[in-house]
Amino acid sequence: MQVAVIPPIEFEWFDRRHGIAYAVLACSLEYALADRELTVIHVALLVFAATVGYGVLMEIGQLFRPDRVASMADAASNAVGAGAGLALPGLEKRIYDDPFFSSE
Repeated sequence: MQVAVIPPIEFEWFDRRHGIAYAVLACSLEYALADRELTVIHVALLVFAATVGYGVLMEIGQLFRPDRVASMADAASNAVGAGAGLALPGLEKRIYDDPFFSSE
């Protein structure tokens, strides 16, 4: 019997620094919009669009600088970081509301 081996997914394009920076930006924007009268989906879409849009604009701006290099990989890393940043506050809330982690 022959076992199929799935090759590992390569993330050579992913830049951790970009991912972390844009995750922090997304978390910050999400917390800033938490008191608004918007649904969770609207906040998530707004934050994701604003964060990814900012990252794309930064990459486009680098096209006009001779000492900088615009990269689709960086833009993709920004988008992955933005998505991760949106997930973090939700995880925090679930952990905070879990009776296992409460101090009471």
